[in-house]
Amino acid sequence: MRILLTGGSGFIGKPTIKKLLSSDQQARILAITRQHNKKLPGNEHIQWIEGDLSRLSEVSCQIKKFQPEVVIHLAWNDIPNFSPIRCIQNLRQSIDFFELIWTVQSCKKIIVAGSCVEYGSKFGICRESDKTNSNDLFSWSKLSLLDYLQKKTNHKNICLGWLRIFYAYGPGQRQGSLIPFIIENLKNGELPPLKAPKNYNDYIHVNDIADLFSLSVSKEFPSGIYNVGSGKKTSVIEICKIAESVILNQQSLATALEEQSINSISDVAFYSSIKLTKSVFDWTPSTELKNGIEQTYQSSIYDQ
Repeated sequence: MRILLTGGSGFIGKPTIKKLLSSDQQARILAITRQHNKKLPGNEHIQWIEGDLSRLSEVSCQIKKFQPEVVIHLAWNDIPNFSPIRCIQNLRQSIDFFELIWTVQSCKKIIVAGSCVEYGSKFGICRESDKTNSNDLFSWSKLSLLDYLQKKTNHKNICLGWLRIFYAYGPGQRQGSLIPFIIENLKNGELPPLKAPKNYNDYIHVNDIADLFSLSVSKEFPSGIYNVGSGKKTSVIEICKIAESVILNQQSLATALEEQSINSISDVAFYSSIKLTKSVFDWTPSTELKNGIEQTYQSSIYDQ
């Protein structure tokens, strides 16, 4: 099987490639990256090409020659830059990329990283059948790409898996994200200032995400949207408690934060329904939060 993957050197891309290489040695992978100087996973089954979706002409010949059967699209440049111009650029680049894929005519399956922000919901459980709401340009651009791909793949009889990812975390995540931010501060014996410690989110480890992307390559499934989350909601305070117990073997800082926040409100508390994803892919997240935070912490020490 020939797999083309964008965003291969990214936070989700690297563990996905590692999973693909370990799970199916018959697969051939062509991975596009903007950062070929990074330490990247590899063996004889993967070819890395340095390129950018804003300059498709530089990689189009290699893509056409490769004749991909499966396309995994993870690239979305410059997150967390969600400015209007960047969202529109990412949408245009993604559409241009798929316009190239249609010309190849070898593609049978497309798997794309969606986002939980597409629901536009701040409270309660999110199901794939729920009505979406584009509250900002990032969610609008993601939903616009989904609409475009649904129409195109339906017309061309190509399987489309839109994997709607909730709050990803784990080794390799950018430092400005919540869990790495908390970990870095706890290394210095303190908790960072947190604007909304009583907010709840659905945290999913990057290795569990990679497992599902790998499964979706080999497994037959009906085209559709599939949630990728833990199916649980966890507060920021609880994240602090877990991280503090892992790093400092105590919870006194998080307990003090909880007491200080007793009168604050929660303005976000939503999580995923993963019933459909479990049944279709026979997939269940296997990384508990404590283990995942400990892995993230150990990785931050190793990378120093």
